[in-house]
Amino acid sequence: MKIGDWIDKATRLRAESADFTYDDLISDDLTVDELAGLWISAQEWATAARQVEKIIGAKLGELLGESKTAQNVQASGYLIWLGVSTKEECVDPDGFFSWLRQNPDEVSKAFNPNTARKGSIPPAVRSTFFEKTLYGEPKMQSVPVEVLAQAKANRER
Repeated sequence: MKIGDWIDKATRLRAESADFTYDDLISDDLTVDELAGLWISAQEWATAARQVEKIIGAKLGELLGESKTAQNVQASGYLIWLGVSTKEECVDPDGFFSWLRQNPDEVSKAFNPNTARKGSIPPAVRSTFFEKTLYGEPKMQSVPVEVLAQAKANRER
């Protein structure tokens, strides 16, 4: 078998169960030389696959970024979107601390990292004293649609 055949078989096995073993994948007894050759071929294939993923992802990201209507796309059971990384910095710490002194009930929300990131500070305050900036290159991201449906069902409970 060629490396592409092993990759196809691994793809089918992975669809059934993410945990598969050598015995599941390779039913033949292979020599050390054959295994070494397969291992090198797998490395070359993985490098080429990453390059293909990068090229296709860049084009898909370009198309999604240009689209006025489609911000994401659903394919093969996944929701795919162009993700951008942002960071938020306080641009007016004196003003923000002054606001906190006037609103002491908001202090625990502002300094609890688990809730501050979720927008517990009122939007008007956040937009006045904080600024979001983009960093890094946008990159394609995906999540199985099934996971999104489970998360939605959990939130509705």
